[in-house]
Amino acid sequence: MMPAILTILLAFLLLPLAVWGQAWPSAMPVLNRSHPLMRDLRAWWVGWPGLAPSATWIDVVNRNDATLSGPNFTTVNGWNALGRRGGAWQVEFDASGALQVTAPHASVYDFDRTNPFTIAAWVKSVATGSVGFLEKYQATSPYQGYQLQLNTTGPYAVLGDTNSLALNAQGTAAAAQDNQWHQLVLRYDGSSTAAGSGWWMDGQPLAVSASGGPLTGSTLNTRAPVFGGAGYFGAGALDDVRIWGRLLSDQEVSLLYTQSLRGDPELLSLPTGVPALPVAGKPGQFMPFFR
Repeated sequence: MMPAILTILLAFLLLPLAVWGQAWPSAMPVLNRSHPLMRDLRAWWVGWPGLAPSATWIDVVNRNDATLSGPNFTTVNGWNALGRRGGAWQVEFDASGALQVTAPHASVYDFDRTNPFTIAAWVKSVATGSVGFLEKYQATSPYQGYQLQLNTTGPYAVLGDTNSLALNAQGTAAAAQDNQWHQLVLRYDGSSTAAGSGWWMDGQPLAVSASGGPLTGSTLNTRAPVFGGAGYFGAGALDDVRIWGRLLSDQEVSLLYTQSLRGDPELLSLPTGVPALPVAGKPGQFMPFFR
Protein backbone atom coordinates (compact mmCIF):
# COMPACT_ATOMS: atom_id res chain seq x y z
CA MET A 1 0.00 0.00 0.00
CA MET A 2 2.72 2.46 1.03
CA PRO A 3 4.76 2.12 -2.20
CA ALA A 4 1.62 2.78 -4.25
CA ILE A 5 0.88 5.95 -2.28
CA LEU A 6 4.45 7.14 -2.69
CA THR A 7 4.28 6.49 -6.43
CA ILE A 8 1.10 8.55 -6.77
CA LEU A 9 2.53 11.36 -4.64
CA LEU A 10 5.76 11.42 -6.66
CA ALA A 11 3.83 11.53 -9.93
CA PHE A 12 1.75 14.44 -8.64
CA LEU A 13 4.85 16.37 -7.58
CA LEU A 14 6.60 15.79 -10.89
CA LEU A 15 3.61 16.79 -13.07
CA PRO A 16 4.38 20.53 -13.05
CA LEU A 17 7.97 19.79 -14.04
CA ALA A 18 6.76 17.64 -16.89
CA VAL A 19 4.45 20.37 -18.13
CA TRP A 20 7.19 23.01 -17.94
CA GLY A 21 9.80 20.74 -19.48
CA GLN A 22 7.50 19.43 -22.22
CA ALA A 23 5.96 21.90 -24.42
CA TRP A 24 2.38 22.71 -24.32
CA PRO A 25 -0.05 20.43 -26.11
CA SER A 26 -0.16 20.81 -29.86
CA ALA A 27 -3.65 22.37 -29.88
CA MET A 28 -3.85 25.98 -30.96
CA PRO A 29 -5.43 28.57 -28.65
CA VAL A 30 -9.10 29.36 -29.08
CA LEU A 31 -9.62 32.78 -30.67
CA ASN A 32 -12.66 34.86 -29.79
CA ARG A 33 -13.23 36.08 -33.34
CA SER A 34 -16.36 37.99 -32.34
CA HIS A 35 -14.35 40.45 -30.23
CA PRO A 36 -14.01 43.91 -31.87
CA LEU A 37 -10.20 43.76 -31.69
CA MET A 38 -10.24 40.58 -33.78
CA ARG A 39 -12.10 42.24 -36.68
CA ASP A 40 -9.90 42.10 -39.79
CA LEU A 41 -6.86 41.07 -37.75
CA ARG A 42 -4.54 39.76 -40.49
CA ALA A 43 -1.62 38.47 -38.39
CA TRP A 44 -0.69 38.08 -34.73
CA TRP A 45 2.83 36.78 -34.08
CA VAL A 46 3.87 35.54 -30.64
CA GLY A 47 6.37 33.06 -29.28
CA TRP A 48 4.32 30.12 -28.04
CA PRO A 49 6.10 27.29 -26.23
CA GLY A 50 5.25 23.85 -27.51
CA LEU A 51 3.15 24.64 -30.54
CA ALA A 52 6.19 24.82 -32.81
CA PRO A 53 9.97 24.58 -32.57
CA SER A 54 11.48 27.27 -30.38
CA ALA A 55 12.92 29.01 -33.43
CA THR A 56 9.39 29.73 -34.67
CA TRP A 57 7.15 32.69 -34.01
CA ILE A 58 3.51 31.55 -34.19
CA ASP A 59 0.91 33.52 -36.16
CA VAL A 60 -2.20 32.57 -34.19
CA VAL A 61 -4.57 34.05 -36.80
CA ASN A 62 -3.54 32.58 -40.16
CA ARG A 63 -0.48 30.42 -39.26
CA ASN A 64 1.89 32.42 -41.44
CA ASP A 65 4.50 31.44 -38.87
CA ALA A 66 7.82 33.29 -38.76
CA THR A 67 11.27 31.73 -38.37
CA LEU A 68 14.27 32.96 -36.43
CA SER A 69 17.49 33.24 -38.44
CA GLY A 70 20.99 34.33 -37.56
CA PRO A 71 23.11 33.00 -34.67
CA ASN A 72 21.96 29.90 -32.83
CA PHE A 73 18.82 30.73 -30.88
CA THR A 74 20.10 28.90 -27.78
CA THR A 75 22.79 31.54 -27.24
CA VAL A 76 22.37 34.78 -25.33
CA ASN A 77 21.65 36.44 -28.67
CA GLY A 78 18.57 34.36 -29.30
CA TRP A 79 15.27 33.29 -27.77
CA ASN A 80 14.88 34.47 -24.18
CA ALA A 81 12.29 32.47 -22.28
CA LEU A 82 12.82 34.39 -19.04
CA GLY A 83 11.57 37.76 -20.23
CA ARG A 84 8.08 36.74 -21.20
CA ARG A 85 5.38 39.41 -21.06
CA GLY A 86 1.79 38.34 -20.51
CA GLY A 87 2.79 34.74 -21.11
CA ALA A 88 4.25 35.26 -24.58
CA TRP A 89 7.90 34.71 -25.31
CA GLN A 90 9.79 37.42 -27.14
CA VAL A 91 12.77 37.58 -29.44
CA GLU A 92 15.78 39.28 -27.90
CA PHE A 93 18.41 40.81 -30.14
CA ASP A 94 21.97 41.84 -29.42
CA ALA A 95 23.71 45.01 -30.55
CA SER A 96 25.12 43.39 -33.68
CA GLY A 97 21.67 43.29 -35.28
CA ALA A 98 22.53 39.87 -36.67
CA LEU A 99 19.33 38.21 -35.55
CA GLN A 100 16.08 38.56 -37.40
CA VAL A 101 12.72 36.84 -37.72
CA THR A 102 11.19 36.35 -41.16
CA ALA A 103 7.56 35.55 -41.96
CA PRO A 104 6.37 34.24 -45.34
CA HIS A 105 5.04 36.77 -47.81
CA ALA A 106 1.24 36.92 -47.83
CA SER A 107 -1.12 39.36 -49.48
CA VAL A 108 -3.10 39.78 -46.23
CA TYR A 109 -0.44 42.16 -44.89
CA ASP A 110 0.57 43.75 -48.18
CA PHE A 111 -1.20 47.13 -48.43
CA ASP A 112 -1.52 49.55 -51.31
CA ARG A 113 -1.54 53.31 -50.65
CA THR A 114 -5.35 53.49 -50.52
CA ASN A 115 -5.66 50.60 -48.04
CA PRO A 116 -5.90 51.57 -44.35
CA PHE A 117 -4.02 49.42 -41.85
CA THR A 118 -2.84 49.31 -38.22
CA ILE A 119 0.33 47.69 -36.90
CA ALA A 120 1.07 47.13 -33.20
CA ALA A 121 4.15 45.71 -31.48
CA TRP A 122 5.67 45.55 -28.02
CA VAL A 123 9.24 46.86 -28.13
CA LYS A 124 11.97 47.12 -25.51
CA SER A 125 15.01 49.05 -26.70
CA VAL A 126 18.14 50.62 -25.23
CA ALA A 127 19.55 51.76 -28.56
CA THR A 128 20.31 55.38 -29.30
CA GLY A 129 20.38 55.16 -33.10
CA SER A 130 17.90 53.97 -35.71
CA VAL A 131 16.52 50.52 -34.93
CA GLY A 132 14.03 48.94 -37.32
CA PHE A 133 11.63 46.42 -35.81
CA LEU A 134 9.36 45.61 -38.77
CA GLU A 135 9.89 46.07 -42.47
CA LYS A 136 8.07 44.86 -45.55
CA TYR A 137 9.38 46.81 -48.47
CA GLN A 138 11.13 46.38 -51.77
CA ALA A 139 14.86 46.48 -51.06
CA THR A 140 15.68 48.30 -54.29
CA SER A 141 14.35 51.59 -55.65
CA PRO A 142 11.50 52.40 -55.67
CA TYR A 143 11.27 51.31 -52.01
CA GLN A 144 7.66 50.14 -52.08
CA GLY A 145 6.11 48.99 -48.81
CA TYR A 146 6.44 49.99 -45.15
CA GLN A 147 9.11 50.14 -42.48
CA LEU A 148 8.69 50.79 -38.74
CA GLN A 149 11.59 51.79 -36.54
CA LEU A 150 12.79 53.80 -33.57
CA ASN A 151 15.21 56.53 -34.50
CA THR A 152 17.04 59.24 -32.59
CA THR A 153 13.89 61.35 -32.22
CA GLY A 154 11.19 58.74 -31.65
CA PRO A 155 9.01 56.14 -33.43
CA TYR A 156 9.39 56.53 -37.18
CA ALA A 157 7.63 54.97 -40.16
CA VAL A 158 8.20 55.16 -43.89
CA LEU A 159 5.48 54.24 -46.38
CA GLY A 160 7.14 53.87 -49.72
CA ASP A 161 6.25 54.39 -53.35
CA THR A 162 8.13 56.66 -55.75
CA ASN A 163 7.50 59.52 -53.29
CA SER A 164 7.78 58.14 -49.76
CA LEU A 165 5.75 59.41 -46.80
CA ALA A 166 7.52 59.54 -43.42
CA LEU A 167 5.76 59.79 -40.04
CA ASN A 168 7.98 60.77 -37.12
CA ALA A 169 6.82 61.03 -33.50
CA GLN A 170 9.46 63.55 -32.49
CA GLY A 171 10.65 64.08 -28.95
CA THR A 172 9.67 60.63 -27.64
CA ALA A 173 12.93 58.73 -28.17
CA ALA A 174 13.94 58.85 -24.50
CA ALA A 175 10.62 57.36 -23.42
CA ALA A 176 10.62 54.69 -26.12
CA GLN A 177 14.27 53.61 -25.62
CA ASP A 178 14.42 53.36 -21.83
CA ASN A 179 14.87 49.54 -21.72
CA GLN A 180 11.23 49.14 -20.69
CA TRP A 181 8.42 47.46 -22.62
CA HIS A 182 6.28 49.86 -24.66
CA GLN A 183 3.45 49.12 -27.04
CA LEU A 184 3.87 51.07 -30.28
CA VAL A 185 0.95 51.39 -32.70
CA LEU A 186 1.09 52.83 -36.21
CA ARG A 187 -2.15 53.77 -37.96
CA TYR A 188 -2.48 54.64 -41.64
CA ASP A 189 -5.87 55.74 -42.97
CA GLY A 190 -5.38 55.08 -46.68
CA SER A 191 -5.56 58.75 -47.65
CA SER A 192 -2.05 58.75 -49.20
CA THR A 193 -1.16 61.61 -46.82
CA ALA A 194 -0.40 61.99 -43.12
CA ALA A 195 -3.96 63.10 -42.36
CA GLY A 196 -5.61 60.61 -40.01
CA SER A 197 -2.41 58.59 -39.62
CA GLY A 198 0.15 58.52 -36.84
CA TRP A 199 1.78 56.86 -33.84
CA TRP A 200 0.48 55.79 -30.44
CA MET A 201 2.53 54.60 -27.46
CA ASP A 202 1.13 52.74 -24.46
CA GLY A 203 -2.43 53.63 -25.41
CA GLN A 204 -1.80 57.34 -25.92
CA PRO A 205 -1.48 59.34 -29.18
CA LEU A 206 1.86 60.97 -30.00
CA ALA A 207 2.47 64.24 -31.78
CA VAL A 208 3.62 63.35 -35.30
CA SER A 209 5.37 65.36 -37.97
CA ALA A 210 5.22 64.27 -41.60
CA SER A 211 7.57 64.66 -44.50
CA GLY A 212 7.35 63.57 -48.13
CA GLY A 213 4.20 62.41 -49.79
CA PRO A 214 1.56 62.39 -50.90
CA LEU A 215 1.77 58.80 -52.08
CA THR A 216 0.91 58.55 -55.76
CA GLY A 217 2.23 55.15 -56.84
CA SER A 218 1.83 51.57 -55.67
CA THR A 219 3.18 50.49 -52.27
CA LEU A 220 2.65 46.79 -52.97
CA ASN A 221 5.60 44.39 -52.92
CA THR A 222 6.30 40.69 -52.65
CA ARG A 223 9.06 40.82 -50.06
CA ALA A 224 8.55 38.80 -46.88
CA PRO A 225 8.04 40.71 -43.61
CA VAL A 226 11.20 40.89 -41.52
CA PHE A 227 11.38 41.71 -37.81
CA GLY A 228 14.68 43.22 -36.69
CA GLY A 229 16.32 42.71 -40.05
CA ALA A 230 18.90 44.53 -42.15
CA GLY A 231 21.11 45.04 -39.11
CA TYR A 232 18.79 47.72 -37.75
CA PHE A 233 17.47 46.32 -34.50
CA GLY A 234 19.96 46.95 -31.71
CA ALA A 235 20.03 45.72 -28.13
CA GLY A 236 16.45 45.11 -27.07
CA ALA A 237 13.50 42.81 -27.49
CA LEU A 238 10.37 42.47 -29.60
CA ASP A 239 7.10 40.67 -28.94
CA ASP A 240 3.41 40.41 -29.82
CA VAL A 241 3.25 41.91 -33.33
CA ARG A 242 -0.22 42.37 -34.84
CA ILE A 243 -1.43 43.69 -38.21
CA TRP A 244 -4.98 44.76 -39.06
CA GLY A 245 -6.35 45.53 -42.50
CA ARG A 246 -8.24 48.54 -41.16
CA LEU A 247 -7.78 51.70 -39.12
CA LEU A 248 -8.36 51.00 -35.44
CA SER A 249 -10.32 53.72 -33.66
CA ASP A 250 -8.88 55.77 -30.79
CA GLN A 251 -10.95 53.72 -28.35
CA GLU A 252 -9.75 50.45 -29.86
CA VAL A 253 -6.08 51.45 -29.60
CA SER A 254 -6.57 52.29 -25.91
CA LEU A 255 -8.43 49.02 -25.37
CA LEU A 256 -5.68 47.11 -27.16
CA TYR A 257 -3.12 48.41 -24.68
CA THR A 258 -5.13 47.47 -21.58
CA GLN A 259 -6.02 44.06 -23.05
CA SER A 260 -2.38 43.35 -23.88
CA LEU A 261 -1.29 44.16 -20.33
CA ARG A 262 -3.77 41.59 -19.06
CA GLY A 263 -2.69 38.87 -21.49
CA ASP A 264 -5.67 39.32 -23.85
CA PRO A 265 -8.06 37.11 -21.87
CA GLU A 266 -11.08 38.23 -23.92
CA LEU A 267 -9.31 37.59 -27.23
CA LEU A 268 -7.99 34.09 -26.85
CA SER A 269 -7.83 31.24 -24.37
CA LEU A 270 -6.32 27.83 -24.02
CA PRO A 271 -8.22 24.84 -25.37
CA THR A 272 -10.40 23.04 -22.85
CA GLY A 273 -8.36 20.75 -20.64
CA VAL A 274 -4.99 22.41 -21.24
CA PRO A 275 -3.31 23.22 -17.92
CA ALA A 276 -2.29 26.80 -17.13
CA LEU A 277 0.54 27.22 -14.62
CA PRO A 278 1.35 30.42 -12.72
CA VAL A 279 4.37 32.38 -13.91
CA ALA A 280 6.98 32.49 -11.16
CA GLY A 281 7.16 35.89 -9.50
CA LYS A 282 4.21 37.29 -11.44
CA PRO A 283 0.98 36.80 -9.44
CA GLY A 284 -2.08 36.39 -11.61
CA GLN A 285 -0.13 35.61 -14.76
CA PHE A 286 -0.24 32.23 -16.43
CA MET A 287 1.55 30.34 -19.17
CA PRO A 288 1.02 30.56 -21.97
CA PHE A 289 -1.79 33.12 -21.55
CA PHE A 290 -4.34 34.08 -18.94
CA ARG A 291 -7.35 31.85 -18.61
